[in-house]
Amino acid sequence: MKKVGVAILGLGVVGGGTYRILTENRAFYRDTQGLDVSVECVLERNPARAEALGVPAQDVAGSIEEVVSNPNVDIVVEVIGGVEPAHLRPESAPEREIRRDFQQGARLQTLVRTGRGGEKYERRSLF
Repeated sequence: MKKVGVAILGLGVVGGGTYRILTENRAFYRDTQGLDVSVECVLERNPARAEALGVPAQDVAGSIEEVVSNPNVDIVVEVIGGVEPAHLRPESAPEREIRRDFQQGARLQTLVRTGRGGEKYERRSLF
C-alpha cells in the first residue's frame, strides 16, 4: 500500500475542512484507493485552531522549515487565508522560502477562492 504524507499550511475554513476530511476518511482511502493518506504536520499560527480540530501538539509545526524538512511529507497543501490567489499576491518571506524549497521537487497545491463571497474554490498546482 502506498503511503502519502500530507502537510497542511493554514487551518481556517478550507484547511480545517481538509484536515477533517483526510483524518476522518483515512480508512476509506486505504480500503477503496489503496492509499494510506496521513496528515503528518500542520502549520497554523493560531494554536487554539489546531487544538479545536484535535491536531496532536507534536504535529503542529513551528515554522515552514519544519514542514519542508519533514521526510514523511510528500504533499504540502497551502490553504492560508486571503481572497487573492496565492500566486498573484506579493510574496512574503515565508512564501519565498516555500517556493525555493518546493522548486526542488515537492508538489505544492493551493486552493483559490473564485467566487465573490468565497463560496467557490479552484485547485491549482503551483509547480
